[in-house]
Amino acid sequence: CHRSCTRKPQLSKHNMPAKSAKKSASSSKSSGKPPKKPASPKLSKAEKEKLQKEEEERRLKEEEEAQRKAEEEERDRLEKERVEREERERLEAEERERHDIEMAELNTVLDAVDSAINRQEDQRRANSKWERYMKCDGSPDPTVTQDINTYMSLWREDKESSDIKTVLQDSRQLLALIGELEFLMADTPEGDLSEADLFRYRQTIKDLQELLTYKLDEATVDMLKKATADADIESGNLQKVVKLDDIVVMLWANLNKNPRFKSFEFQGEGFTFGLPKPLATADIGIRVIKTKFDHLSPHCRTFYPRKKKVDKAATPAANEEEEKDEEDTKEGEEGEKEGEDDDEKPLDADADDAKSIASGRKSAASVAGSTREKEEG
Repeated sequence: CHRSCTRKPQLSKHNMPAKSAKKSASSSKSSGKPPKKPASPKLSKAEKEKLQKEEEERRLKEEEEAQRKAEEEERDRLEKERVEREERERLEAEERERHDIEMAELNTVLDAVDSAINRQEDQRRANSKWERYMKCDGSPDPTVTQDINTYMSLWREDKESSDIKTVLQDSRQLLALIGELEFLMADTPEGDLSEADLFRYRQTIKDLQELLTYKLDEATVDMLKKATADADIESGNLQKVVKLDDIVVMLWANLNKNPRFKSFEFQGEGFTFGLPKPLATADIGIRVIKTKFDHLSPHCRTFYPRKKKVDKAATPAANEEEEKDEEDTKEGEEGEKEGEDDDEKPLDADADDAKSIASGRKSAASVAGSTREKEEG
């Protein structure tokens, strides 16, 4: 009885689902094929239409929500830009108003300063003019044509003061007159001096420069006349250096005529020159004038700028270009004529001066020749 009570009940082959499931799983694993999914229940046509309708409504709702959100963001952006623009315009208006006020104040101050400077400059020019009028040092007024012409004539005709040192000392006053005229033209405001006055002052400066050149030539002739007496003891040639303030005159004359002469250096002036062999035995002299001022540039035709005449009347562009071309052509022709007159005038005015220089050179050569003949005798 005990055995019968404790015996487990035996199941039939048909009542073994677990084992059959295990067997099917093991068979499927052993075959390597995935298990088949349970077939989903098929939807009816009405259910499909309902799902499509719900999906379409959901998509439309999402699109409307995104569009509404984009519109809100655009409205916020436009509102922000409007506020920023209004604020920027307000700040710009305030800055512009402040700038206009400050510029008005600054222009008032600048106008006052300009007026004060102009008054001081006018007073300074008036004082300078009065001081020049009351000056009693014997120097002529370079702005007065009669005075400056008298000064130039007296110095040109003074043949007794042809010594180079005297000429250099007298040149101080001449250079001072040139500097006074140049300062007057640069210091006077534009429009206060007429074209006639400017031309007259420039011509006066040119005449003074030519007078200085003439006096230096005359002093050179005087030194050449005394070349034998002033010759160097060692070389037997004339080698002389005279300087004063802004002018240095270096003169060398070939008196010894040494065929082995090659070059010479003016000690202390940093100038050296050489001679070719044919000139080593020739009657020649070399003069070097070194200055700290420029007397050559004003002789150039383009040194002084020319003002173009502009017609104030309104004319067509073509007529304006034609008038400008005609004015440029006329100014060029006038400049050429002035240059030719300037080139011809010194030749006519200084013909006697050139003759005197030539005669001086001939006399110097004759003196040197007579001296050499005496020494050879």
